[in-house]
Amino acid sequence: MSTQRPIVVPGERIYLSHLHKDDVPTLTTWFSNLETTAYVGMQGRTFLMEHEAEWYDHYSKYDEKNQHFAVVARDGDTLIGNVSLMDIR
Repeated sequence: MSTQRPIVVPGERIYLSHLHKDDVPTLTTWFSNLETTAYVGMQGRTFLMEHEAEWYDHYSKYDEKNQHFAVVARDGDTLIGNVSLMDIR
């Protein structure tokens, strides 16, 4: 991503930010890896770019009960993961 991401939750070596449409290709690469999907409870499933784009379009809308974040390394502002907080009360 060419521009600095806004820091939503700061940390010493990483921070949480908003996911961006530009992240979809990276997310697709991660979720097309069978080893990765096995660790996140989706054994044997892979996802196409269209699936991740649909996921992004759906979950990028504000929802006070579910929040989705990019995990970004401060060194290089590199996307290294994502995390979701679900059923927030």
